[in-house]
Amino acid sequence: MAERMIDMEEIWKDIPGYEGMYQVSNTGQVRSLDREISQLNRWGSYSHKTLKGRILSSSSDDDGYTTVALSKGGQTKYYLVHRLVAQAFLPNPDNLPQVNHKDEHPCNNNVNNLEWCTFEYNMTYGTRLQRISAANKGKPFPKELAAAMSESRKGSGNPMYGKHHSEEAKKKISESLKGKKRSPEAIDNVRKALLGKPTWNKGLQTTPITCLDENIEFEGSRSASEWAGVTSSAIIYACSHVSCCKGHVFVYSKNIPEDVAQYVYECYKHSGRYKDLEMKWLDKCQNNT
Repeated sequence: MAERMIDMEEIWKDIPGYEGMYQVSNTGQVRSLDREISQLNRWGSYSHKTLKGRILSSSSDDDGYTTVALSKGGQTKYYLVHRLVAQAFLPNPDNLPQVNHKDEHPCNNNVNNLEWCTFEYNMTYGTRLQRISAANKGKPFPKELAAAMSESRKGSGNPMYGKHHSEEAKKKISESLKGKKRSPEAIDNVRKALLGKPTWNKGLQTTPITCLDENIEFEGSRSASEWAGVTSSAIIYACSHVSCCKGHVFVYSKNIPEDVAQYVYECYKHSGRYKDLEMKWLDKCQNNT
């Protein structure tokens, strides 16, 4: 049963929808009232019986909230006691949807421990988030729940469905990101997080790559990207196209062209970076044309 406040006068009020049958008190107790009932007996006639009122026994749900069973017209329904108390004793002019326990004990249904609130307020009140985190620490997230959440957020279920950034918002985002780059620590953290995970270009990452203008061979796109300070994807793109990357020309070692000087010249020409060529490359290319 709910905890009762010391030296507090217990006041009883009818439960809406069960007037004359059940009452709830400001201390969090629920009782039935004396009443006459009619029962159909086996002879087809009704017999009348007087039920004596009593304090109802309660139970707790999976979250620890106190529940009570109320019967009417042959139907039994279960109610949360803290909501019955709040509905009877606490005004709710803003029509707030939830009731919060101030001391975070779900079994303490004294009216002084309750307050109407919003969903967001209730979900982040006190130590709730810390308690949930501690309770779920080390437990895998259920795959069925993850799939259901993912499915529920598809299409119109996604809160961002049909919404787009205004041009002004896009401009602000662009301005805020201008000139910003990932720090070496952030890049290293991403690399560590992806280490050992399968990727679509895993085979390409272990294919030897040569930087033609520096005459350096790398064991794969990852080591080449670390040397050049770019992503593996940028190195792979440069190896597959006539272009340069960070002022350098990369090719797969198995595809090194016969005329290296001419190929380097073409890559720089395609990228519009003539000034990055060393004079020996430029002179050699011009002599060959």
